Amino acid sequence: MPIVFFTFVNMFLTIIITVTILYALSEWAICRHCVRRMSRCGRVFYGAVSGLGVVGFATSFLVGLTGRFSGPAWSIFSTSTMILFLFLCATKITFAVGLMWSLWAGRKWPKKVFSVIAIIVGLLIIYGSQVERHTLRVEHQTLHIEGLPEGADGLRIAQLSDVHFSHHPSSLRMARKVATEVARQKPDIVIDCGDIVNSCHEELSPEAMEIFSTITAPLGVYTVEGNHDKGDYIVDTLRLSVEDNRRLLNEKLTAMGWRNITSTTIALPVGGDTLLLTGLPYPPSLGKGTHGKEVCDDYSPLFAPLNSQGFNIVIAHNPIAWPNILAAVDAELTLSGHVHAMQLRLPLGKRGWSPASWIYPHWSGTYQQDGRYLNISDGIGSGVPMRIGVPPEVVIIELRKK
Repeated sequence: MPIVFFTFVNMFLTIIITVTILYALSEWAICRHCVRRMSRCGRVFYGAVSGLGVVGFATSFLVGLTGRFSGPAWSIFSTSTMILFLFLCATKITFAVGLMWSLWAGRKWPKKVFSVIAIIVGLLIIYGSQVERHTLRVEHQTLHIEGLPEGADGLRIAQLSDVHFSHHPSSLRMARKVATEVARQKPDIVIDCGDIVNSCHEELSPEAMEIFSTITAPLGVYTVEGNHDKGDYIVDTLRLSVEDNRRLLNEKLTAMGWRNITSTTIALPVGGDTLLLTGLPYPPSLGKGTHGKEVCDDYSPLFAPLNSQGFNIVIAHNPIAWPNILAAVDAELTLSGHVHAMQLRLPLGKRGWSPASWIYPHWSGTYQQDGRYLNISDGIGSGVPMRIGVPPEVVIIELRKK
């Protein structure tokens, strides 16, 4: 397990403070050495764009903390200002590095090189936020598993995860794409690994429920509770308590035909054999520290009745619980999500490289240990409205007897 120095809250605050300082220093350097030499129109344009990005993002961030606004219009505003702010941060900081290097070295080439890099970074942000974030792919996996029951040989699983449905109109468009693709793949069972919403059951609108209710499979559609489904991110808990949010969200899932099996095991008859499907509760030891913490929970009581009773498939939203699962039960297949590969992956090596690898020992794709498998979906929705090298995905897993 990796050594992690920050909980999620500390890590988030560290990132915000670091980016703020770097942005302020970059703005100072650019204004002092470049903007002052622009024409009056150029200075006005630069100030207007920079001001819109900073003020817009600060407004959406601070007002969002109060939980007073919701709906499509507010979602579009907050998403747009976040994308603009990310664009400004990335390009300005990159350009400022080259500018200060040139001034320090007395040479022009660092400024020119980093100007090109800043343009590339800016184009990647535009591509990741406007194109790849809305492009659904289908990832096919064939797992050859020893001990797979004869009746399950050839079983097709559609794995969904981290829909993060919101009030933004693009969420409805993505939901339609997902429903269409699942229907095209004709899976035997659909398994969702949690985080159907961002924070509140109200985000799962009647239009969304109608679309998701069209996702069906012969063996059913099953889901578990992710950290965003628990109600921990609701600001106004006086208006809507965590308990009420959980209850109302579960009622909506039931109305959609999705069965929430959190903390439950069900037996699925498959061709004369039986599969055991267990929904793992989100690790209580994590709390809100959802990233960069090890799981301390013991799952033995949950799995004690299951050992040696059949082929086990476990749905665990957070893959960091996999070692604890293996210690508690002979789970042949575990399905997870949660990480999103931090929505950034560079094409380096077989699996690629992502900053998620600094925090998670297992962060994307398929892993194997002693003949037991873990598959982590990169998910469908987005926390930050941008995906680079990590498009939304539906995973189709075909089980084969080894």
